[in-house]
Amino acid sequence: MPFRMPNSPRKSRVCGSFPRTLYRCFTKEEHALQFAKEGKVRIGLLDVYKTIECDARRDQTEGVGLYKLKEPVTSGRFSTDPSFEPEWIISDGIQQHNVEHLNPIFLLCCANISADLGLLKSRFGSYVVRIDSPVALAIEIDQALNGLDGKAGPFLVEGRNVEYNKGGLIEDGRTPEGLCDLSYVQKPDQFKDEMEFRLCIIAMGLKSRAAIKDLSYLELDLRSGRNTFSALL
Repeated sequence: MPFRMPNSPRKSRVCGSFPRTLYRCFTKEEHALQFAKEGKVRIGLLDVYKTIECDARRDQTEGVGLYKLKEPVTSGRFSTDPSFEPEWIISDGIQQHNVEHLNPIFLLCCANISADLGLLKSRFGSYVVRIDSPVALAIEIDQALNGLDGKAGPFLVEGRNVEYNKGGLIEDGRTPEGLCDLSYVQKPDQFKDEMEFRLCIIAMGLKSRAAIKDLSYLELDLRSGRNTFSALL
């Protein structure tokens, strides 16, 4: 049965840029089959990824965006002589920034299909699911969390490629206001071979925060299995 949007008008809470296809790895075959055939998915809270046991996968800086910008730097010259006025000097320089997320965020971590499949299997699990319509999956997550009428949330479902520039210099014209999202889509350069893509589920309001309470994982039952949006490799 093809996927259909609900007949009644509804505000979509899906945003971002989605590739045509993604991989998702599992350490257990039963979990891969549940996802691919039944549409059952477990989505972890961002902070959970700080405590993953595997050293190769753990990023203790998850949830914190770290970057540098070329910006004016102000310095001052002072004297113990009260007759000497302080002198302020403004010069070109580099400022360091950090940003942290305030809203609860859950991550469904996948990989772009251009990533090395052997590396993904060795690091994340040998049972690989190919997601043939990531945007359809995002829409289903939106409907599962926010309801078919869009009133149960609001949760925002954002699709983003991970940026492997933690602690690095940003020179693409973005300002601090436009870099707040690095708190949940940024990782150190050492992980760049993973070519990670994230479906980020962001609790945006009181209803959504009340729904998750102190959950570390979201357990969702989607329609993907019935609509064959994914396949087990």
